[in-house]
Order: sequence, then C-alpha cells, then structure tokens
Amino acid sequence: MVEIVYPRVKEISSLDKEPLSEYLKCLSKDVIDNVPMDVIEQWIYRHSDGGFEEWITLKPHTWSYDLVSFSNDMILDIDHVGSWMDELRNEGREYVTGKPRSELYIGKYMLDEGTFPAPIIVAHQCGDIVHPRMPGEVKMKSPFQLIEGHKRLACLLGMIESCHENLKDEHKVWLVTINQD
Repeated sequence: MVEIVYPRVKEISSLDKEPLSEYLKCLSKDVIDNVPMDVIEQWIYRHSDGGFEEWITLKPHTWSYDLVSFSNDMILDIDHVGSWMDELRNEGREYVTGKPRSELYIGKYMLDEGTFPAPIIVAHQCGDIVHPRMPGEVKMKSPFQLIEGHKRLACLLGMIESCHENLKDEHKVWLVTINQD
C-alpha cells in the first residue's frame, strides 16, 4: 500500500506562503481525486502548519464528502470534544456584540451575509472514533463533530443565539463520513 503524504505549505516569507496552485502540484492523485477542492483549500492548505496534521492518521482522502445544507437547528446539534463548545459560544457572542472580533473578516462577512463564507467541515456518526487532536482516548461527538471551521461556527452560534437580523435559515456544510479500515 502506498503511503499518502500531505506536505506542509512552504513558507516563502514570514508573511507569504506558497500559492495554492503550487501546493496542489505536491499532493498525490488520491488526495486530488477524493477530497473536494474547497476542503483542500480551507483545511489542508490553510491549516498545514497546524490543525490538520493530527487528522492524517484518519486518512481524510478515504472519507466521503457531501456538501449539504444545515438548518439553524442542525447547526446547534454540532458538538466538539472538551470545553470547545463553551469557548465557541463565548467567542460567538463577541462577534455579534461589537467586540473586536466583529471587525475581523469572518465577523464582517458573516454579519453582513448571514452565513459562512465557505462551508465548515463536520463529521457525522463518528462517536466511536478517537479524536486525533485530544490527549488520551477521547471519542468524537455524535451525531455531529466539528472538524474545521471553529471561528465560522462560533460566529454563527452567536448569530443564532442573538437572532441576528441577517441570519440565513440554511448554511452549507461539508458533511463527512470517516471511513475506518
């Protein structure tokens, strides 16, 4: 069996990194053929310097990816291990109450548009799988475990909690099935 390698994005300078077009040339055909380009860009490419590496053991190139719409009620069913959800809810309140987070790109975009600028990544029915970023044998949450999009989810949680005037009824989500060998 061939080992699939997910290379790190090369740093060109402290403020600049390898363009996505160049990075894609380094990825294996299995990754390019099986992982949606949006997921490659938002997760693998943007988080290659931290936040993605731990997931490699679960072989993201073997997962099933479905772009679906989640209602606000379904968004509220998304969970995370540890105390992450409390932290995300607190962060979400900062996005909608005029705190500095509301001035960040994510805050500006989402408060204007009422939804994500790019879909978050959520695994479903994965409660029997150990979360790769947590110490010990902590299992992922079910029915929905957030994989990527913490800031976007935080902002949306704040918008839902506050019944924000621009809040959309549905939001695009990459719903993944993690295949276990």
